[in-house]
Amino acid sequence: MLTGIGNEAKTTIGEHSRFEHRLGDLDPTPYPNVERIPVLFNPGGKLARRIPGYHALYDQNSQGVFSIVSPKYELVRHEDIAQQLEEVMDRRNLKPVIKTDLIDYGSRMRREYRFDEEKYDLRDGDTVSPTLFYDNGYDKRTRLGIDLGAFRWRCSNGQISGERFYQDLQYHRGEVSFNADDLERAFDQFSDQVTVWQNWMDREATVEDYKTLVTSVEPSKSGKAWIEAKVIEETGSHVEKHEKTEEVMNIPLMSYYILYNVLTAYLTHYVTSLRMRAAAEQKFRRALRQN
Repeated sequence: MLTGIGNEAKTTIGEHSRFEHRLGDLDPTPYPNVERIPVLFNPGGKLARRIPGYHALYDQNSQGVFSIVSPKYELVRHEDIAQQLEEVMDRRNLKPVIKTDLIDYGSRMRREYRFDEEKYDLRDGDTVSPTLFYDNGYDKRTRLGIDLGAFRWRCSNGQISGERFYQDLQYHRGEVSFNADDLERAFDQFSDQVTVWQNWMDREATVEDYKTLVTSVEPSKSGKAWIEAKVIEETGSHVEKHEKTEEVMNIPLMSYYILYNVLTAYLTHYVTSLRMRAAAEQKFRRALRQN
């Protein structure tokens, strides 16, 4: 009898290096062994019959069903995309530290590739290095997701804060793949962006900078309050506003880089709608280029 995957279980694979793989060690990740099997109506009964086109994604390891999928669903195995990503890393002689979370017996996977050997100094005690996040799932809800960038943190809900150089989000429909050449170019952009950040570290943010960039992300009243609270967290001081008009009159002493990080955190942690976030990120980047 087939059983569905019920209570969420999470397995974290301890950090290991891709360099170990290149020396011949096996990937220690216990990937699910997923196969498509027919779905029957009234199984075991006299009127049992197959439901045309529909399949169960059955994991032979846990002997459970991850989901029931339609003919349009494209099965993308965790290990297949991981191998393609790591081939790009091998060509660039990158040796990331890898951490993998398998959720619900591997129905969902989150993998982090952290490139510690590619660290850049921005200021005393503040370094940044490229990180690649890879998400995939067999539960119909989880999209294939690849994010490469310089990230300061990542929340438990999957949200990240930082600068993206490559992002690919795809539903499991039709042909699902990613362009390795685009990922290669994204790696090339990293050192150029670090130079920009280093310049921002030496640039003091002005009241006009604050007004321009905050306006670009079009925050609501509560969104403005979130941004102001984040400024306090980063600087220890308040944004000064006019008592009646609430116009920003003065801001705490902070670098342009800190202001940039405050607003990046707002976009990734406060704006929950993907459509609204994408639109706000586009306007924010335009304001950064023009400012």
